[in-house]
This record gives sequence, structure tokens and C-alpha cells, in this order.
Amino acid sequence: LILVFRFGKRGLKRLAGAALALVLALFLAAEIPILYTALTAAESDAPYVIVLGAAVYGETPSISLRHRSDRAAAHLQRNPDAVAVVSGGQGEGEDISEAEAMRRYLIDKGVAGDRILMEDKSTSTLENLTFSKQVIENSGGDPARMAVVSSSYHLYRSKRMAAALGMEADGLPSSDGYPVYMTGMYLREAVAVWKLWVLGI
Repeated sequence: LILVFRFGKRGLKRLAGAALALVLALFLAAEIPILYTALTAAESDAPYVIVLGAAVYGETPSISLRHRSDRAAAHLQRNPDAVAVVSGGQGEGEDISEAEAMRRYLIDKGVAGDRILMEDKSTSTLENLTFSKQVIENSGGDPARMAVVSSSYHLYRSKRMAAALGMEADGLPSSDGYPVYMTGMYLREAVAVWKLWVLGI
């Protein structure tokens, strides 16, 4: 692209400039709701909180998974009758499921085991939410109103998917990780949001 602007003919430069402007506009169109959802998230009194999985290294939860679990623990402490659904299957390099890693972590934080429901089969955000909804229903609960815990960049898409599944979701962002890592994740999430907009869930 730099070579086009430096050595290309005027018409080619205009075309490249228009293409660049379009890409930037599409990127901003996705980033605005992502950032807005993250920045306007408030505390919740939802009776259920679905905690979306992240990587586990062997049996050790990643920083993202610990941060999400910490956010869930805080919600449970503020809402003594609330129940958590820890959601995430077992992927490559994981000796236990993401759900099991979160369950252990929450229990170590002092959360009673009977306040934790497990969903350990999912491999995507959509499956996290779909299967967690089923777990709540199977336990005799009503998943119509819930909160979802995930990283800040992931809340907008998670809430949109939950709404499509018939759940009114509050978004609870976990603490962000390293700035460089988070910048990359916000950029990557813009692509995922456009995929959601174009293809639906």
C-alpha cells in the first residue's frame, strides 16, 4: 500500500485511498459498540452469572481465566442468592476443562460448591451461552435474566448472542490484561463483530 501511494499513478492512489478509508470506517463501526459496551458496563443483581471460558495451561488457569473468575466471585459476593455457571470445554493443551479450572478457582476463593453449575462441553462463545442456558433450565432456573462475565472487548458480542438466545444479559467485564495484548484483542474482535453482523449467530 505504501508503494502504491509513493509510486502509483493518480487514479490508483485514489482507489487505494478510498479502499483504506472504507476499511477504517468498517473498523470504527465495529469498535464503537465494542468500546461503548465495555465502558458503560455497570454492576448487576442478576440471579445467574455465566462465566465464559479462556485458556487453561495443563491444569493452571490463564490470566484471562483468573480475571474472569475473580469478576464472577465479586458478583456472587454482592449477590448472596446468585449462582454461577462456569462455561468452557477442554481444548488442546488443557488437562482439565476450562469449566473445571474455574470451579476449582472459585472454591479456593471461598465460593460454596452448590453455587456453581458447570458447562464443560462448549468450544465457542455461542456454545458457551447455548449450553449454559440449558444447564440453568435443567437445574430448574430461569435464564431469561442473567449476567455474562468476559473480557471487556468480548462483552458486546456476548450480549448480542445472549439476546438472540432469548436472554437479557448484563455485561460484567473482567480486568484487562497487558495493554499490547488487549490492543490486539480489540482489533481482532472487530472482525468477529462484523462476522456476527453479516452472518448472525
